[in-house]
Amino acid sequence: MNQKNLKKWQNLFIELDISLEAFGVPLKYSKFLSSLNEEELTQLADQEGFSFPQECLSTWNEEKLNLFESKTQLILPQGYQEYCQVFGSGRFGAGGFLIECPSIQYLEEDLDSNRCILEAQAMECTRELGRDESKFKQLLENAYLFGSGPEPLLFVFDLRTYSKQDRSYDIYGVLNDECGTRAISF
Repeated sequence: MNQKNLKKWQNLFIELDISLEAFGVPLKYSKFLSSLNEEELTQLADQEGFSFPQECLSTWNEEKLNLFESKTQLILPQGYQEYCQVFGSGRFGAGGFLIECPSIQYLEEDLDSNRCILEAQAMECTRELGRDESKFKQLLENAYLFGSGPEPLLFVFDLRTYSKQDRSYDIYGVLNDECGTRAISF
């Protein structure tokens, strides 16, 4: 990643009130997480008594990005690649938004878990509406789950919409609340 993009991401997250959440407990630190490297995050986790799975706090490099794309046959959006290279997986903001950069080591498990979550959302939508909501189900069948927000919000890339021009996908928030299950375009 070039220095300009790295600086862009760092500046964006320096402006936010960033906190790392582990096991549902917000942990506040004297420095912004955007200024911590992987070693510092690991030391902080050890200091707080948390143990994270291997690669949980790690950022991606070009090798990991290429390996992910070759194993999954998915082209990742440019902005998401940059995010994973700078921050890796983590929660940020007051609402506890999670952006997940899958572990290469546990890639199959991550993909299976995400697939099950999206299938459950599609079944819930069908059950609620009493009919086949084909447009919504098609979105979920062609989605890549990359994050979540405060329950019950999921963030997905619509894999049918890849743009070579800006190397991106359409992003949807899949919301399942008292109003039902629906997709919100961002």
